[in-house]
Amino acid sequence: CLDDDIPEEEGLWCSKGAHFTCNLCLETHVATQAAEDPGKLQGRKGRVLCPLAPQGCEAAPFSHTDLARRVPEEVFARYMRGHELAVEARVVAEVHQAIAAQPPPPGGGGA
Repeated sequence: CLDDDIPEEEGLWCSKGAHFTCNLCLETHVATQAAEDPGKLQGRKGRVLCPLAPQGCEAAPFSHTDLARRVPEEVFARYMRGHELAVEARVVAEVHQAIAAQPPPPGGGGA
């Protein structure tokens, strides 16, 4: 995107300051990551990473605020729903682990 002479206010740098993504490319990137399968979403905690993360960029995920300011409302809403699903899945997994770790009730717990 930087090769296209796009002003910085029309895009977003990753948190490392190494990679710039214009708003149009960012919109596509956010929409694509929001539509990924739940396992991938949960693996990134529902967050959107730098487009160059697969090539090794270790920047922190983009903030909700930065994304909300730069992508259309419907794309941001899909992103937030994916984020919420990832958080819900993590909470459910934690609850299941906590229940499984509980000792059995005295007397065997039979009904």
